[in-house]
Amino acid sequence: MASRTNFTPSYLPFVVDAGSLDRDGGRQIDWAKVPETFKNGVDYTVTLNDANANAGDTTIAVDALPVLLPVGTVLDFGLLTADAYTITVNDATAAIGDVALGVVALPVAIPAGTVLTFSGGAGDTDEIAVVAADAAAGATSLTVVKLPHAIADTATADFPGTAQQMLAKVAVEAAAGATSITVDALAGHIVDNSEATVTFGGTGSKIIPAGTVMAQLSSGKIVPRSDRPGSETATCVLETMADELGLNMALSGYGTLVAGVLYENLMPDYANASWATFKTELNAAGVGHFVWRTYADTMPNA
Repeated sequence: MASRTNFTPSYLPFVVDAGSLDRDGGRQIDWAKVPETFKNGVDYTVTLNDANANAGDTTIAVDALPVLLPVGTVLDFGLLTADAYTITVNDATAAIGDVALGVVALPVAIPAGTVLTFSGGAGDTDEIAVVAADAAAGATSLTVVKLPHAIADTATADFPGTAQQMLAKVAVEAAAGATSITVDALAGHIVDNSEATVTFGGTGSKIIPAGTVMAQLSSGKIVPRSDRPGSETATCVLETMADELGLNMALSGYGTLVAGVLYENLMPDYANASWATFKTELNAAGVGHFVWRTYADTMPNA
């Protein structure tokens, strides 16, 4: 008796209904215009260029970014130690009740709410001053809550007083070459010229995940929409993974989708800040129409 093999087709997880898919012909990718971030393992350095990066700030200045930073990227600028900066009193008459305290030009900006514990000088130890208003780097006076006691001239305090990790989380995608990053409100101060290392791309071939939204260049070739400046708009969705050095890939290019019902939250570009724009562009391309659903791993009637 002859044996029989059954084949059950499987579809990528972002496809809701395979019968809804409308495919375009094979499309070639312009790999020269696909950035290095589509490789694995390359380290890039992000350098802070902001002398006043303080707690609560939602933007930080940096040297021109060497690579695009997607939303959610966490930049670790290292540990700010307790004695990273020394604040020195330059006020021979700092008395009880004073709301201003003379200091040697501040080596760094100090935000309101900072508690400075001074010691040394000619007075008692543990002389407390609470900063009442933000003070910029270079300032020679601190606005403080009424002093509970006199503070001796030349007394010193460490800032920030306790060690803290200098972290920043990218809130809005930052393009390569950008000199400013929008971040979630900083938890604390970050030292100017501090460096954070991020890892994207790397050695080997560039890999573009299936489901990536693609844009068409004037040459007719396609590239990931997320890395274009906006002059090229989204025209299709890559149906299968694309490998720059894939020897089994047809010369005619890769399959693309121009219509279908898809789970948007399972798409590679879903976390991109411009995702809504990508969806609008896809349906405005005039080739087909996409319907978007949200995947939820729940049981009916649960």
